[in-house]
Amino acid sequence: MATGSTTSMKNVSITTLEYLLNEHCVRHSEAELHALGIAVGTKAALRLLEGGAPQGGPPQGDPPVLRTPLECVKFVCRDVWAALEGRAMDSLRTNHAGTFLLRDAGALCYRRCWAGAPEETLGSSGRFLAFSGGVLVGALAATGVAAKVEVAGTETGGAEYTVEVA
Repeated sequence: MATGSTTSMKNVSITTLEYLLNEHCVRHSEAELHALGIAVGTKAALRLLEGGAPQGGPPQGDPPVLRTPLECVKFVCRDVWAALEGRAMDSLRTNHAGTFLLRDAGALCYRRCWAGAPEETLGSSGRFLAFSGGVLVGALAATGVAAKVEVAGTETGGAEYTVEVA
């Protein structure tokens, strides 16, 4: 498959994800969106772990070998997030005791709710963040890491995720 068509498929997939999130955000609770995020994260991570590409592109070579929770979190931040958001997570910090702080200044699912009016933003931001937190939980579960994720929006329209692995 040509590079241009792969890029085109990625853009279509990201646009489709944006549309679905906007539609689901209005109709579903935070808990339902969190569960949807878990399903999406799990499926995307499993696809990448099998050596495939979630957007239907050509296989990406040998699947990664993940031995430690840090390697799993790096895989999710770099590969899974890029497959779903179009780019990798902005920042990953750890205390090397099972807690990770992830930052994404322009999370796709959160960026969309900041485009609305302020009252709409306040009402929908928690639901968008619930979805993206679920994506992290699901993707980490697919790598064999049980994690608790707390997510908070930033004043600039980004998101911060605190991940605690069991």
